[in-house]
Amino acid sequence: MSINIQRNQKKRVVIVGGGLGGLRLAEDLHGSGMQVVLIDKNNFHQFPPLIYQIASAGIDPSSISFPFRQIFRKRKDFYFRMAEARMVDTDKKILQTSIGKIDYDYLVLAAGATTNFFGNKNIEEWAIPMKTVPEAMGLRNALLSNFERALTCAT
Repeated sequence: MSINIQRNQKKRVVIVGGGLGGLRLAEDLHGSGMQVVLIDKNNFHQFPPLIYQIASAGIDPSSISFPFRQIFRKRKDFYFRMAEARMVDTDKKILQTSIGKIDYDYLVLAAGATTNFFGNKNIEEWAIPMKTVPEAMGLRNALLSNFERALTCAT
């Protein structure tokens, strides 16, 4: 595989992470005269403040998930690649990803966060995190399944 983005005379900004921070930066760079490359492990942005609504069956996942290519479809000098960052060589200004290498003039790491269980292995094993759409869907399915089972209980 390859990144497959033609290098031009413009400065290149590579943004790793398409969450709220990475998305905002990509938006703010519109019209800057720079080549913007967004790299994310998913090909969609999800709006985290409403993930609880998915877990509680208030809205559908498609209500808070938006494809990056649709968001930036009319942008010139904007590129999206679905990949994971693997290594940064700051001396050579190269980012190694799961699909190849890309050189950059500016690199922004906006990869987000993970759930912190503060070393409590029991909670980590049994808790159901709710940071992503798949996690919220798992929680929603567990809740709805329990409600369905509760309807069949006589006491």
